Amino acid sequence: MDAFEFKRYNNTIATAKNLDELKDQMEKFRNSDPSLVNWHLEQGHIQKWLEYAGYRDAAEKLNGVKSVDEALRVLSSSTTRSRSAGAGRGGQMGMGKGRKGNGPMKPGSQKR
Repeated sequence: MDAFEFKRYNNTIATAKNLDELKDQMEKFRNSDPSLVNWHLEQGHIQKWLEYAGYRDAAEKLNGVKSVDEALRVLSSSTTRSRSAGAGRGGQMGMGKGRKGNGPMKPGSQKR
């Protein structure tokens, strides 16, 4: 499974391989660069990656969330700690590797 990439102007700033790492990175950016997380939330990148990674409940709870503070509140109150069965397989939800050919971009890889 691909890690979520926090990006700014196509440069990867940080990555997260699971829900706990995602929350840790969001917490760090809450103080240093909240606009980075807010942008990924507004664009739906974090929600798409969570769904791709099998954290469907967490992804649904973040729908409509636009700020890092609210996202952390939602994720902290979430009891969703485990992934759904079969999650994280390459290609699930159309999330392919890279941009060769006509495949979709993975969440968080869009230019800003």
